[in-house]
Amino acid sequence: MAKEILVTAHTGCLGTEDNTVESFLAGIACGADIVEVDVRFARDGIPVLSHDPVSADVEASLVRVSEILHLMEQYPQIRVNFDMKEKQGLRLLGEMISEAGMGARAFFTGIGSDAVDLARTECPALDFLLAVKPDPLRASEPEYLSSLVDEVLACGALGININHKLVTEELVRTIHAADKAVYVWTADDEESMRRMIDLGVDSITSRAVDVLIKTMQDLGVRA
Repeated sequence: MAKEILVTAHTGCLGTEDNTVESFLAGIACGADIVEVDVRFARDGIPVLSHDPVSADVEASLVRVSEILHLMEQYPQIRVNFDMKEKQGLRLLGEMISEAGMGARAFFTGIGSDAVDLARTECPALDFLLAVKPDPLRASEPEYLSSLVDEVLACGALGININHKLVTEELVRTIHAADKAVYVWTADDEESMRRMIDLGVDSITSRAVDVLIKTMQDLGVRA
């Protein structure tokens, strides 16, 4: 079998509502390796699942991260991508994840170069992917790609998290040569999925998890 590529279920996968328990469980049931959730913070500082800023009229209805950590106990095969839409509560979130014993199964995305120092200071024990948006006009320049690798190595990230439309063969090869990972978002059509599989990325995030898994099976990269 060819190289294993991890399947990440985007929040709201398979027609479910974003950032709900239903969505989280749908990703698991469909066979994803990783489930993504968006994280913001309620007025009392409690981390909750939300893509948009938390307003007073909705915060009581939002799923708390503590519920997701409890579900992780029930599904030990699943890793969780906590996509940080806000950063001010990273310390509390990191403490919650560590206290739940989920540090090895959790990682952060949404961490750009401006938030690296905060992530490393507030959550030194937790992994993260560096959010990057390469210049398409320079995506094939060795010096430019080398500088991107240097940034990843310097900040200690697992690798990069990138829009699938910006991924090139040269980018994947350069990141992999540094023994770092390429995670891509969000490939929802089969053509995009096949392109990412052909390029050999490390994880593909998709709302159409069922289509992604079948496509991978058809191409012989997943049992």
